[in-house]
Amino acid sequence: MTGKEWVEAFIKSLSELENLARANDKNIYSSDPRWTEFMVKGIMKESMSKKLDCRVACRDNSDNKNSYEYLNIDAMFFDEFAYDYRTSGYRETETEYDPRVLPAAVIEHENKGYGAESKVKDKIAHCLWKLLCIRSDLRVLICYHEDIDGLRKFLENTVNAGKLAKRLTGELFVIIGDCSRDGDSWERREDIENYFKIFELRNDQLEEFTE
Repeated sequence: MTGKEWVEAFIKSLSELENLARANDKNIYSSDPRWTEFMVKGIMKESMSKKLDCRVACRDNSDNKNSYEYLNIDAMFFDEFAYDYRTSGYRETETEYDPRVLPAAVIEHENKGYGAESKVKDKIAHCLWKLLCIRSDLRVLICYHEDIDGLRKFLENTVNAGKLAKRLTGELFVIIGDCSRDGDSWERREDIENYFKIFELRNDQLEEFTE
């Protein structure tokens, strides 16, 4: 799975499901927990997993034994058809945990885009740091802010000041939703693409991603 494939599946799933979710839950935007559940469980686990042939481990509040949120990461994508997944022994033992193999992608979704400026940016940067501490071919941070370019620069400085990208392998994408456009409708795919700005870490810089 490449970053481009993940982003395409993300945008496509949003364009397919957002209007349906809004029709079923009028308060989906006004509630952080509802929006987070829709993004992580609805978009990633239920929709993107099928598009990418992956098993997605994420929080499941209905399961009393295990939340399936591994290493305090919002979502992990495991390639079910990869050799290491199929030969991990999971199929034979049928444990309640996913195979102990490296994830194909790790995702953090930080829904806090408002509040004290420094606290919001620090929380988002902490989520980025968590992703960079995990071995994976793809890391994706989804967050929200009114000043997209300001947040992009802050996260870029965070990565460089802490030398967080040193010996980094794999791809890193940062997807920032524009809080100043929260009232906009998402009737078309173009609306979603205008709301979310997508950046990729290249040469120690978060550069705008172009397909």
